[in-house]
Order: sequence, then C-alpha cells, then structure tokens
Amino acid sequence: MSKLKDYRQQRVNANRHKPFGMKLITDSVQRDGFSAPMVAAADGELFIGSARKEVVDDVMDVDPIIVHSKGDRPIIHVRDDILTADDPRARRLGYADNAIASIDWNPDGAILAALADDDAAIQRMIAADNASTRAVMGFAEDGKEGNEQNRKLEPQQMLHILISVNVNDAIYVRNLVEQIATMRGVEVDYSAN
Repeated sequence: MSKLKDYRQQRVNANRHKPFGMKLITDSVQRDGFSAPMVAAADGELFIGSARKEVVDDVMDVDPIIVHSKGDRPIIHVRDDILTADDPRARRLGYADNAIASIDWNPDGAILAALADDDAAIQRMIAADNASTRAVMGFAEDGKEGNEQNRKLEPQQMLHILISVNVNDAIYVRNLVEQIATMRGVEVDYSAN
C-alpha cells in the first residue's frame, strides 16, 4: 500500500464531525500543510485521521509518506520547511492541532457506548469529557442518537457503562454526577457530608 487511495476512512467512527470543523481542517492543510499523521491498521483502515483523509481526497493529489511501526517507538515528523517553532506556520499548526480537534468533536453516543462496553479506559475518557458523556447519556435516554446499525446495547446497559467507572476515581465520578445533574436541570450541593 503506497498510494493514498489504498487507505480508507474508519468504518465506525465515534466522531461524526461538524461542517465547520471540516472547513477548518481543509483551510489549515491548504494554508500550512500537514502536521498530524493519519494512523491505519495493517489492513489499511484508518483509525486516526479520517477527516484529514477526506480533506486530502477533496483538495490534493499527493501520495503519502508511509511509516510502518508496531507503536513501540515515537514517530517525529520534522517539517524541513519550518526552520523554527517561532515560524507563524508552526504556531498556527500547534494551535490548530488542539483547537480543531476540539471544535470538530461531535461524538456519536451509540458508537461510544458500544466502544466502552468492555473497555475501562474508554469508559473513563467518556466520563471525563462533557460532550462524550452527553452523547452517551442522550442515546441511553431516548435511544435516538447515533447510527442505527451501530446500536448494540440497550439504554440501561449504556447507563451502566457510564456508572461503572471506578468509584475511587473521584474526578471521573464528580464529572459524571455533574453531567447527569446538568441534564436533569439540577445543581449538585457539595456542602453536605
């Protein structure tokens, strides 16, 4: 696999993306080039960077640089055209890498719930992220959010996933309680024993 067309976007992507987020990715790639990689499984399906792949397919005709690894060593992408981190492109790309990911995050509650079913790390990340928690809770409550074909769990099972976070992880439990309270329109009183 040496051509971009040999790789495909993630089939079941927890991020539905937002039109404005996709525009920001397109603008950034066209203005400043690439900074963050796309990561694929050995079979060619991307699991990081599906939006970047979509953008490249739409606006550029370039072949990728392929790096094979087992994930046991870091990969450093050196931009030879950016001489120092003070270059305006470096500053923009550094900010864009974080900001666009946040702006474009549009979680699919059904997919997240299915991913979290047996993965404690994903459960903790969902509980720590407001948008993810709202997406899973919204799907668990009304069963309407998300992709119909990806619904593998009953709403009660999804609630269990959110609540099954290690109760000794106070940060995650507090965030979960606050998310549920916000959805219910109540305030949490921490003054009680």
